[in-house]
Amino acid sequence: MNSESNNLKVTRITLIVIAILGVILVFLKVPKTNELNGVKSQITATNTEIQDAKASAKSASPLNNNSNFNLVEAEGNVQDKVNKGIKMGLGGLKNTKDYNAHKEEIASLVGQNLANKMYKMNGYPNYVYDLPKGKSFKFILSKNTIVYTAFEKVTNIHNAKVLAIVKYQVTDGNSSKVQYDRLCLAELRYDLTNQKVIDGQLTQFYQGINQ
Repeated sequence: MNSESNNLKVTRITLIVIAILGVILVFLKVPKTNELNGVKSQITATNTEIQDAKASAKSASPLNNNSNFNLVEAEGNVQDKVNKGIKMGLGGLKNTKDYNAHKEEIASLVGQNLANKMYKMNGYPNYVYDLPKGKSFKFILSKNTIVYTAFEKVTNIHNAKVLAIVKYQVTDGNSSKVQYDRLCLAELRYDLTNQKVIDGQLTQFYQGINQ
């Protein structure tokens, strides 16, 4: 009997300890009021950021009904600018002096990076790319540069991507005789609202030899 009684006591004590531990664990798992308030504040801040981002994206979209922005007109104006800048930069100028007189205008149309690269493309590649700063060289491009421009689908009128396929001609440097044609791809980003170029780059990908 005493043995059974002792076993019952041990069992009861064990159950009581387990119950107490369970209550303690429950209290430990319940977050404090200040912690809850902190989490709520973070959620509120995140929701505000999401709503602000949505509003910003909506205002920048050409589909915004509350805007009087004319996407077609803006794209047309930018295409004219890009066309003019590339034609002027590749074959439209006679020499370094002529280029220096127009370099700010070209940079405003296609970006400084693209303007600098086109300047070097006017001369013999093996000579021009190691050219000391400020030194002049012979321009060897013809004036028959052709530019085809198009926009990627515009989702942000403050950062629209313009693509231009460019065909230009290289002469022998002593006459207007064309030695070969070249094709290159220009990629530019424009803010359509103020008609300002953000940046531009150019990649050459084809050279054909004229017979």
